Amino acid sequence: MILMAMLAASLLIIALIFSNMVSASILDDQNRELKDANDIIQTEYFMNITSFSIPYYISYSIYDLETETCLLTNNPFLPLLKDTSKNSERYIEKDFFSDGDLDILYFSKKVESEKGKYLFITAQNMDNNPADKILKNIPRAIGITIPAIFIVAFFMTFFVAKQTIKPVIKITNTAKTISSSNLENTLPLGRFNDEIDDLAKTFNRLFRQLKIDFEREKQFSSDVSHELKTPLSVIIGQANLLLRWGKNDPEQLEKSLLAIKDEAKSMEAIINNLLEITRVESKRIKPKVNKIVTKELFERLQNEFNQIAPNAKISFEDEEDLIIYNDNEMLHQVLTVSMSNSIKFAGNNCTIKLKAISDEDKIIITTQDNGPGFGDKNLEHVFDRFFCGDEAHTRGKGGCGLGLSIAKVLINAMEGTIEAKDDNGAMIKITLPAEIRYETIEE
Repeated sequence: MILMAMLAASLLIIALIFSNMVSASILDDQNRELKDANDIIQTEYFMNITSFSIPYYISYSIYDLETETCLLTNNPFLPLLKDTSKNSERYIEKDFFSDGDLDILYFSKKVESEKGKYLFITAQNMDNNPADKILKNIPRAIGITIPAIFIVAFFMTFFVAKQTIKPVIKITNTAKTISSSNLENTLPLGRFNDEIDDLAKTFNRLFRQLKIDFEREKQFSSDVSHELKTPLSVIIGQANLLLRWGKNDPEQLEKSLLAIKDEAKSMEAIINNLLEITRVESKRIKPKVNKIVTKELFERLQNEFNQIAPNAKISFEDEEDLIIYNDNEMLHQVLTVSMSNSIKFAGNNCTIKLKAISDEDKIIITTQDNGPGFGDKNLEHVFDRFFCGDEAHTRGKGGCGLGLSIAKVLINAMEGTIEAKDDNGAMIKITLPAEIRYETIEE
């Protein structure tokens, strides 16, 4: 109904504007025609021509202003009128004739010459002017056609609105059926690829992402439960052992307490790692920009791991004195995770190579060992939380499978990328912008 009213009002306004424009155009033409005729009469009169070359329907009179007598006219009923000079004026005198009124549009101009003062008048009779009658009848015609305009406007807007709302109704009905259990349902698309289709495509992408996130969270909850279940089972088992008879056996008491302590530390590590991931992802921890000299960073890591795994051979290659402006401690933590994994899976006698190269405005850092590598089936999962290299998430190698997950979160926060590859062993490739400014650089 609102659209109908708006459309009908628009049509009426357009009709009125059109009527006024036509009226103004006709009036302008008549005014110009009367002026031209007045100029012709003036010129020819002073040339002593009494038969003027003007249209037959234009009346004229020439008055002597000193005596106010009519010198020449083709309409004796045309009275002496005031000087208009610039534009035509409408003159109406009621009951001028025995059968009607005098209704004219006239133009008059005062002219002074050596012979005296004259008033030249040209006029058109408006009683039987077809254009004037048409213009007068337009408002009446509009008033008569208003019901038809409203009916046409109603059906037009009803049809347009129905066609426009139809895809919205389909989208709404489909959206009502979508829940966490069937996020694979998609909203229907129309035929016109318009803004509504763009909206539906956007929601479909959102639902797909929600499904991925929902499945990831389900898997994450399952993995957390699995990882915490093992140390809890050990703690409960050792506690029951002590309650039954172990508390009277000093050797068993110490053994059980140490086992409980180790498992508690394992649980603490899992919780701390998860908290760190959450803090970085929620941007409560932001990178602090430092000037990082890659050679100095590699030397620091080499010295640290020579003490942790003295049998491991750690070397580095730096094509030049490369400098990165990013968070030094975050990058150190990521490289520590990668090198720790190499020692864990490739053995204490493994070889680890660190390398840094520049690529336009980026710095690429790689760590590579000579171990068994990740394996093709594991490559796409190595950054998943709690992934330990097999489907059972065994704890045989130690750790809880969060190291590389934390590394990926940290690299993302540093606006870089991290990849895992198999290249004669396990390779971790880190790509960082050479310079990024989160805040003031700390030397």
